This record gives sequence, structure tokens and C-alpha cells, in this order.
Amino acid sequence: MNIPIFELERVQSLFENTVDYNLTESGFHPYTLNELLDKQQIDTLTNTVLGYGQTNGSIPLRKRISALYNGAINIAVI
Repeated sequence: MNIPIFELERVQSLFENTVDYNLTESGFHPYTLNELLDKQQIDTLTNTVLGYGQTNGSIPLRKRISALYNGAINIAVI
């Protein structure tokens, strides 16, 4: 079986980490949280409780969504 070389992927794998400007990449280089957020935002993020949410959406979310549509019943109570 003769599979043709995927040229774009080949170029990326050979040169993506050795060039100053990578014009073949659609993404971006990674950042740290310290580069993206200020101290207050980091504190908020690291103190956020992660848990399993309400499967049909929280009541505040459902109220905001229903408010977008004229005549919609209040889906927050369904």
C-alpha cells in the first residue's frame, strides 16, 4: 500500500519548534495561568468548587435562556 505523505503535517513535525514564525500552525503557543489571569482571577479560579451540575441546567441559566424568547414559558420551573 502506497500512502502519500501528508505534506503539511510533515512540515510541521520537522520545523514547528525551530522557526521564529510558524505560518503552518492554526493554534498558538501555550500560556501559563499567570500570563493569562491576574491574581484575583487566579484566586477565584483556584477557590472554585468543582462538582456535578444540574443535568438540565441551573435555574439561573434556564431563566436567562427563557428570557431570550418572547412568549416562552418559564423553563426554570419545569
